[in-house]
Amino acid sequence: MYAQPREDISWLLICEVAQMRTVQLPADLCSLVEKRYGSAFGSLEELLIFVLKDLANDDAVKADQAERQIIEERLKDLGYL
Repeated sequence: MYAQPREDISWLLICEVAQMRTVQLPADLCSLVEKRYGSAFGSLEELLIFVLKDLANDDAVKADQAERQIIEERLKDLGYL
């Protein structure tokens, strides 16, 4: 997964309207992430929103399952399964 350009933060504006929750994270982990990805995101919160939204996206999981099914069918056709 790569950083989303800071210019396109429309997804963040939607989140600003929604109710927010507080999460506690280790300070050293936060510092490391801010150093590595700080230039791509305006804040640690923006990065975490992006990551969590990506994880919540079912499309990637569905694509993986579809690919697996295709591979299994090919292997069955070839007599391996």
